[in-house]
Amino acid sequence: MNTLNALVPAVLPLAKIPLGQAIFLAVASGAALVCGLSVAFSRRAVHAAVYMLGMMISLAGIYFSLGAEFLGAVQIVVYTGAIMMMILFVIMLVGVQSIDAPRESERVTVVAAVLMAVALAILAIVAASHTTMNALIKAPDNPADNPVQIAGAIINQYYFPMEMVACLLIIAAVGAMTLTHSDALLPRLTQRFVVEQRMKAYRDKGTLVGQQVPPGVYAQTNALDVPAINGETQRPEESSVPRVIRVRGEARTLGETSPWAARALATEASGGVGLHGVKATHAVARSQAWGMPGEDAPEIGQPLMNPELAAGQTEANPELGSGANSPNGVDGANGAAGDPVKKPGDTKKGAQS
Repeated sequence: MNTLNALVPAVLPLAKIPLGQAIFLAVASGAALVCGLSVAFSRRAVHAAVYMLGMMISLAGIYFSLGAEFLGAVQIVVYTGAIMMMILFVIMLVGVQSIDAPRESERVTVVAAVLMAVALAILAIVAASHTTMNALIKAPDNPADNPVQIAGAIINQYYFPMEMVACLLIIAAVGAMTLTHSDALLPRLTQRFVVEQRMKAYRDKGTLVGQQVPPGVYAQTNALDVPAINGETQRPEESSVPRVIRVRGEARTLGETSPWAARALATEASGGVGLHGVKATHAVARSQAWGMPGEDAPEIGQPLMNPELAAGQTEANPELGSGANSPNGVDGANGAAGDPVKKPGDTKKGAQS
């Protein structure tokens, strides 16, 4: 302890600084110097940002210890707060490489950190035991026009350093935009580019040019994890299921979701009547509509229009009124003029008789 008390006056013989304040200034200055050099020579952006943060905090501590509370507050608010946040945003936008990822600390690093913490604790105890608040060196009280004097000093005496600081901020902003707008890894996906790539894949590998088939949609299911049925091969199309589901092993088979569809495909593969194909088409019953092959169309008791009303004549009906007022020119009881209801088969039967 006596050696430490004699070391500081030997280093600073002319400075009328209390021992505790001298120790604090020495530690803060050394930390600021080491952190500044580390910022300049560090190869990793994350480490450089941490070193810069330590340098700014060390400078703020020096300002506070000398009684310049305003400069210390500006150092923390402007530089440690604003400038440091901009640097961190750039690191976040650019991304951290795998080599910058946090790793398990080595034993030597842990031991060195513990020894440094113990040394700083001893220095803090010595500084606190040999320092009184009244003995600290402080700047004289500033007059009321102190901001005016600061502005005059910045503009007249320190204009070049201030211009350099302004250029530094502009360079930082331009560098942030440059780093965030990196070179494109792939060409721009225009419509022409996509079409050319699809045609090239079709020419080289025979890949389907059109859109991929969607997942299975059947009468009993509509799910993303079920393959669709290929219309040409009549087999499940595994590529219709999203790749993420297939990689996770969450895809279901057609037999699990729709057993009847799986049986129909198996029947068609063995030569029977399945879901599609010529045999399946012939197995479907006819629609039985007019003009379609198959059985005769059913006879429907639907009233037909009277030819006289179709020619534009009107006929009164005591119950429903004139035929012109009836829907479609049809009177309600027995058609228009008492004609019997005609059926599609009447004309055919009359021709046969």
